[in-house]
Amino acid sequence: MTPHDDDDPTPPRVGALRARRARIEAEIAEEVRRPAPDALRLQTLKRRRLKAKDEMAGVLRTLSRPDQRPAA
Repeated sequence: MTPHDDDDPTPPRVGALRARRARIEAEIAEEVRRPAPDALRLQTLKRRRLKAKDEMAGVLRTLSRPDQRPAA
């Protein structure tokens, strides 16, 4: 039995992507609170956040289509 088999049907990859996205959100919030936020850094962070979101959506989409699941 793997750690995610208990009550949580979320695969570890999705959990890792959610954690990454939360860290990026915290970095964005921290940057915005600075007296002079770095616009380039904010843009980079927002792109990373979007990439994580897109990856997570792709994983979830694959899991919701049984015919597209990778072979175990």
